[in-house]
Amino acid sequence: MSAFRPALTSLFAASVVATIVLFAAAPVGAQEGVRILGSGGSDDLVPPPSPTCGDLVFITEVSFDAAGNPIDIPRFGSSPGLTQVHDIPDFEPVGPGVLKLDEVIVYDGHYGRSIWDPQVEEQVYFEFLLGDVSQGRTPLTPDVPDGQRTGWLKIDMGSYELPNGADTLRIHHGGGLPAEINSLVVSALCGHLEPFSEVIVETTVAPTTVAPDVTVAPTTAVPTTAPVATTTEISTEVQGQVEEVAELAITGRNEQFALGSALLSLALGILLVAVAAAERPREA
Repeated sequence: MSAFRPALTSLFAASVVATIVLFAAAPVGAQEGVRILGSGGSDDLVPPPSPTCGDLVFITEVSFDAAGNPIDIPRFGSSPGLTQVHDIPDFEPVGPGVLKLDEVIVYDGHYGRSIWDPQVEEQVYFEFLLGDVSQGRTPLTPDVPDGQRTGWLKIDMGSYELPNGADTLRIHHGGGLPAEINSLVVSALCGHLEPFSEVIVETTVAPTTVAPDVTVAPTTAVPTTAPVATTTEISTEVQGQVEEVAELAITGRNEQFALGSALLSLALGILLVAVAAAERPREA
Protein backbone atom coordinates (compact mmCIF):
# COMPACT_ATOMS: atom_id res chain seq x y z
CA MET A 1 0.00 0.00 0.00
CA SER A 2 2.86 2.36 0.81
CA ALA A 3 4.12 2.02 -2.77
CA PHE A 4 0.94 3.68 -4.07
CA ARG A 5 1.05 6.71 -1.73
CA PRO A 6 3.41 8.85 -3.89
CA ALA A 7 1.26 8.22 -6.98
CA LEU A 8 -1.95 9.09 -5.09
CA THR A 9 -0.36 12.24 -3.71
CA SER A 10 0.75 13.36 -7.17
CA LEU A 11 -2.70 12.67 -8.64
CA PHE A 12 -4.40 14.68 -5.87
CA ALA A 13 -2.03 17.62 -6.35
CA ALA A 14 -2.61 17.62 -10.14
CA SER A 15 -6.41 17.62 -9.56
CA VAL A 16 -6.17 20.60 -7.22
CA VAL A 17 -4.04 22.58 -9.68
CA ALA A 18 -6.42 21.83 -12.56
CA THR A 19 -9.40 22.90 -10.48
CA ILE A 20 -7.72 26.20 -9.54
CA VAL A 21 -6.85 26.94 -13.18
CA LEU A 22 -10.38 26.20 -14.39
CA PHE A 23 -11.91 28.31 -11.63
CA ALA A 24 -9.66 31.27 -12.42
CA ALA A 25 -10.35 31.10 -16.16
CA ALA A 26 -14.14 30.54 -16.02
CA PRO A 27 -16.57 33.49 -15.79
CA VAL A 28 -18.54 33.96 -12.60
CA GLY A 29 -21.92 32.27 -12.92
CA ALA A 30 -24.90 34.36 -14.02
CA GLN A 31 -27.40 35.55 -11.46
CA GLU A 32 -31.08 34.66 -11.55
CA GLY A 33 -32.72 35.89 -14.77
CA VAL A 34 -29.35 36.34 -16.52
CA ARG A 35 -28.12 33.91 -19.16
CA ILE A 36 -24.64 33.65 -20.72
CA LEU A 37 -25.07 33.24 -24.47
CA GLY A 38 -21.37 32.99 -25.27
CA SER A 39 -17.88 33.85 -24.04
CA GLY A 40 -14.39 33.99 -25.40
CA GLY A 41 -10.95 35.57 -25.33
CA SER A 42 -7.64 35.88 -27.10
CA ASP A 43 -3.97 36.32 -26.33
CA ASP A 44 -3.96 39.07 -28.94
CA LEU A 45 -5.51 42.49 -28.62
CA VAL A 46 -8.70 42.09 -30.66
CA PRO A 47 -12.09 43.84 -30.49
CA PRO A 48 -15.21 42.10 -29.16
CA PRO A 49 -17.65 40.32 -31.49
CA SER A 50 -20.52 42.21 -33.11
CA PRO A 51 -24.10 41.71 -31.83
CA THR A 52 -26.44 39.42 -33.77
CA CYS A 53 -29.74 40.89 -32.57
CA GLY A 54 -32.29 42.83 -34.60
CA ASP A 55 -33.25 45.27 -31.83
CA LEU A 56 -30.05 47.21 -31.27
CA VAL A 57 -30.19 50.00 -28.69
CA PHE A 58 -26.61 51.12 -29.11
CA ILE A 59 -23.24 49.83 -30.30
CA THR A 60 -19.70 51.11 -29.83
CA GLU A 61 -16.81 50.38 -32.13
CA VAL A 62 -13.89 49.40 -29.93
CA SER A 63 -10.51 50.79 -31.01
CA PHE A 64 -7.22 51.06 -29.13
CA ASP A 65 -4.52 53.65 -28.59
CA ALA A 66 -0.79 52.94 -28.84
CA ALA A 67 -0.75 51.53 -25.33
CA GLY A 68 -3.56 49.12 -26.16
CA ASN A 69 -6.27 50.93 -24.21
CA PRO A 70 -9.78 51.29 -25.68
CA ILE A 71 -10.44 54.85 -26.84
CA ASP A 72 -13.49 57.01 -27.48
CA ILE A 73 -15.76 54.80 -25.38
CA PRO A 74 -16.62 54.77 -21.66
CA ARG A 75 -14.36 52.37 -19.82
CA PHE A 76 -15.91 51.32 -16.53
CA GLY A 77 -13.85 50.45 -13.45
CA SER A 78 -13.42 50.83 -9.71
CA SER A 79 -10.26 52.96 -9.77
CA PRO A 80 -10.14 56.78 -10.19
CA GLY A 81 -10.11 57.95 -13.78
CA LEU A 82 -12.47 55.20 -14.94
CA THR A 83 -16.24 55.55 -15.37
CA GLN A 84 -18.57 54.44 -12.60
CA VAL A 85 -21.93 55.73 -13.97
CA HIS A 86 -22.93 56.45 -17.57
CA ASP A 87 -26.28 57.21 -19.26
CA ILE A 88 -26.74 55.62 -22.69
CA PRO A 89 -26.93 58.51 -25.18
CA ASP A 90 -29.99 59.02 -27.40
CA PHE A 91 -32.04 56.49 -25.48
CA GLU A 92 -35.65 56.69 -26.65
CA PRO A 93 -38.29 56.60 -23.86
CA VAL A 94 -40.15 53.31 -23.58
CA GLY A 95 -43.16 51.90 -21.83
CA PRO A 96 -45.25 51.07 -20.11
CA GLY A 97 -44.48 47.44 -20.81
CA VAL A 98 -41.86 44.73 -20.43
CA LEU A 99 -38.31 45.71 -21.48
CA LYS A 100 -36.20 42.80 -22.67
CA LEU A 101 -32.41 43.21 -22.72
CA ASP A 102 -31.83 40.14 -24.84
CA GLU A 103 -28.19 40.71 -25.85
CA VAL A 104 -25.48 42.61 -24.00
CA ILE A 105 -21.77 42.36 -24.84
CA VAL A 106 -19.19 43.23 -22.17
CA TYR A 107 -15.50 43.23 -22.93
CA ASP A 108 -12.07 43.93 -21.51
CA GLY A 109 -8.79 44.06 -23.41
CA HIS A 110 -5.43 45.80 -22.88
CA TYR A 111 -1.73 45.08 -22.68
CA GLY A 112 -0.61 43.30 -19.52
CA ARG A 113 -4.05 41.87 -18.80
CA SER A 114 -2.98 38.27 -19.37
CA ILE A 115 -0.35 38.42 -16.61
CA TRP A 116 -2.31 40.41 -14.04
CA ASP A 117 -4.00 38.85 -11.07
CA PRO A 118 -7.62 37.92 -11.89
CA GLN A 119 -10.02 40.84 -11.49
CA VAL A 120 -13.22 39.15 -10.38
CA GLU A 121 -15.48 42.20 -10.33
CA GLU A 122 -15.40 43.28 -13.96
CA GLN A 123 -19.15 43.74 -13.82
CA VAL A 124 -21.90 46.30 -14.52
CA TYR A 125 -25.65 46.57 -13.98
CA PHE A 126 -28.36 48.58 -15.72
CA GLU A 127 -30.87 50.92 -14.10
CA PHE A 128 -34.15 52.20 -15.58
CA LEU A 129 -35.24 55.74 -14.68
CA LEU A 130 -38.22 57.98 -15.42
CA GLY A 131 -37.79 61.68 -14.66
CA ASP A 132 -34.56 60.75 -12.82
CA VAL A 133 -36.58 58.44 -10.51
CA SER A 134 -35.46 54.83 -10.45
CA GLN A 135 -37.97 52.32 -11.85
CA GLY A 136 -35.83 49.24 -11.23
CA ARG A 137 -32.50 47.64 -12.12
CA THR A 138 -30.92 44.45 -13.43
CA PRO A 139 -28.62 42.05 -11.58
CA LEU A 140 -24.87 42.33 -12.15
CA THR A 141 -23.41 40.95 -15.34
CA PRO A 142 -21.10 37.95 -14.82
CA ASP A 143 -17.37 38.71 -14.50
CA VAL A 144 -15.45 38.94 -17.77
CA PRO A 145 -13.13 35.92 -18.23
CA ASP A 146 -9.55 36.53 -17.06
CA GLY A 147 -6.19 35.02 -17.98
CA GLN A 148 -6.00 36.40 -21.55
CA ARG A 149 -5.19 39.75 -23.16
CA THR A 150 -8.83 40.13 -24.24
CA GLY A 151 -12.01 38.57 -22.88
CA TRP A 152 -15.72 39.00 -23.60
CA LEU A 153 -19.18 37.79 -22.70
CA LYS A 154 -22.45 37.83 -24.60
CA ILE A 155 -25.36 37.89 -22.14
CA ASP A 156 -29.14 37.79 -22.09
CA MET A 157 -30.02 40.05 -19.13
CA GLY A 158 -33.68 39.00 -18.99
CA SER A 159 -37.02 40.88 -18.88
CA TYR A 160 -38.13 43.75 -16.65
CA GLU A 161 -41.61 45.14 -16.05
CA LEU A 162 -41.86 48.92 -16.30
CA PRO A 163 -45.43 49.89 -15.32
CA ASN A 164 -44.64 53.60 -15.86
CA GLY A 165 -42.06 53.22 -18.60
CA ALA A 166 -38.53 54.70 -18.60
CA ASP A 167 -36.75 57.60 -20.30
CA THR A 168 -33.18 56.83 -19.20
CA LEU A 169 -31.06 53.68 -19.28
CA ARG A 170 -28.11 54.08 -16.93
CA ILE A 171 -25.04 51.83 -16.65
CA HIS A 172 -23.33 51.40 -13.22
CA HIS A 173 -20.03 49.74 -12.51
CA GLY A 174 -20.40 46.85 -10.10
CA GLY A 175 -17.90 48.17 -7.56
CA GLY A 176 -14.78 46.73 -5.96
CA LEU A 177 -11.65 48.15 -4.44
CA PRO A 178 -10.06 51.07 -6.34
CA ALA A 179 -6.67 49.33 -6.46
CA GLU A 180 -8.21 46.30 -8.24
CA ILE A 181 -9.29 48.39 -11.26
CA ASN A 182 -11.88 45.80 -12.56
CA SER A 183 -12.10 47.57 -15.91
CA LEU A 184 -14.49 46.62 -18.73
CA VAL A 185 -16.41 48.07 -21.69
CA VAL A 186 -20.07 47.67 -22.64
CA SER A 187 -19.65 47.40 -26.39
CA ALA A 188 -23.22 46.64 -27.46
CA LEU A 189 -26.70 46.43 -26.03
CA CYS A 190 -29.86 45.07 -27.64
CA GLY A 191 -33.36 45.36 -26.27
CA HIS A 192 -37.00 45.96 -27.09
CA LEU A 193 -40.22 46.77 -25.31
CA GLU A 194 -43.26 44.52 -25.31
CA PRO A 195 -46.43 46.42 -24.28
CA PHE A 196 -48.53 44.94 -21.55
CA SER A 197 -51.16 42.66 -23.01
CA GLU A 198 -54.68 43.96 -22.85
CA VAL A 199 -56.61 41.52 -20.76
CA ILE A 200 -60.27 41.33 -21.71
CA VAL A 201 -62.35 39.88 -18.93
CA GLU A 202 -65.57 38.33 -20.18
CA THR A 203 -68.25 38.03 -17.57
CA THR A 204 -70.70 35.23 -18.15
CA VAL A 205 -73.97 35.46 -16.27
CA ALA A 206 -75.30 32.07 -15.42
CA PRO A 207 -78.93 31.59 -16.57
CA THR A 208 -81.45 31.63 -13.78
CA THR A 209 -83.92 28.76 -13.59
CA VAL A 210 -87.42 29.60 -12.38
CA ALA A 211 -89.03 26.75 -10.57
CA PRO A 212 -92.41 25.79 -12.12
CA ASP A 213 -95.56 26.61 -10.21
CA VAL A 214 -96.59 23.70 -8.08
CA THR A 215 -100.29 22.87 -8.42
CA VAL A 216 -101.71 21.16 -5.40
CA ALA A 217 -104.37 18.64 -6.30
CA PRO A 218 -107.68 19.26 -4.56
CA THR A 219 -108.25 17.00 -1.65
CA THR A 220 -111.58 15.29 -0.97
CA ALA A 221 -112.48 15.37 2.62
CA VAL A 222 -113.52 11.98 3.96
CA PRO A 223 -116.49 12.26 6.24
CA THR A 224 -115.45 11.59 9.76
CA THR A 225 -118.91 10.73 11.05
CA ALA A 226 -119.26 6.96 11.31
CA PRO A 227 -122.59 5.18 11.78
CA VAL A 228 -123.43 4.85 15.42
CA ALA A 229 -123.49 1.27 16.53
CA THR A 230 -126.67 0.25 18.37
CA THR A 231 -126.92 -2.56 20.81
CA THR A 232 -130.16 -4.56 21.18
CA GLU A 233 -130.60 -6.73 24.20
CA ILE A 234 -133.11 -9.52 23.66
CA SER A 235 -134.31 -11.42 26.67
CA THR A 236 -136.92 -14.18 27.03
CA GLU A 237 -138.50 -15.79 30.01
CA VAL A 238 -138.87 -19.54 29.83
CA GLN A 239 -140.39 -21.44 32.77
CA GLY A 240 -139.70 -18.64 35.18
CA GLN A 241 -136.06 -18.19 34.03
CA VAL A 242 -134.67 -15.30 32.01
CA GLU A 243 -132.13 -16.42 29.52
CA GLU A 244 -130.11 -13.85 27.71
CA VAL A 245 -130.02 -15.08 24.16
CA ALA A 246 -127.99 -12.56 22.26
CA GLU A 247 -126.56 -9.16 22.32
CA LEU A 248 -126.15 -8.00 18.77
CA ALA A 249 -124.47 -5.02 17.17
CA ILE A 250 -126.50 -3.88 14.24
CA THR A 251 -124.92 -1.26 12.01
CA GLY A 252 -126.10 0.51 8.88
CA ARG A 253 -127.50 -1.67 6.08
CA ASN A 254 -126.94 -5.02 8.01
CA GLU A 255 -129.50 -4.08 10.66
CA GLN A 256 -132.38 -6.16 9.11
CA PHE A 257 -130.18 -9.20 8.56
CA ALA A 258 -128.87 -9.12 12.09
CA LEU A 259 -132.38 -8.78 13.52
CA GLY A 260 -133.59 -11.78 11.47
CA SER A 261 -130.68 -13.85 12.64
CA ALA A 262 -131.43 -13.00 16.25
CA LEU A 263 -135.13 -14.02 15.93
CA LEU A 264 -134.14 -17.30 14.29
CA SER A 265 -131.73 -18.05 17.09
CA LEU A 266 -134.46 -17.26 19.62
CA ALA A 267 -136.88 -19.66 17.94
CA LEU A 268 -134.34 -22.44 17.91
CA GLY A 269 -133.63 -21.86 21.56
CA ILE A 270 -137.36 -22.10 22.43
CA LEU A 271 -137.64 -25.30 20.38
CA LEU A 272 -134.71 -26.88 22.17
CA VAL A 273 -136.17 -25.99 25.55
CA ALA A 274 -139.50 -27.50 24.54
CA VAL A 275 -137.87 -30.70 23.37
CA ALA A 276 -135.90 -30.97 26.57
CA ALA A 277 -139.05 -30.52 28.62
CA ALA A 278 -140.86 -33.23 26.70
CA GLU A 279 -138.08 -35.76 27.25
CA ARG A 280 -138.01 -35.38 31.02
CA PRO A 281 -141.39 -37.26 31.75
CA ARG A 282 -140.25 -40.20 29.61
CA GLU A 283 -137.12 -40.61 31.61
CA ALA A 284 -139.17 -40.49 34.79
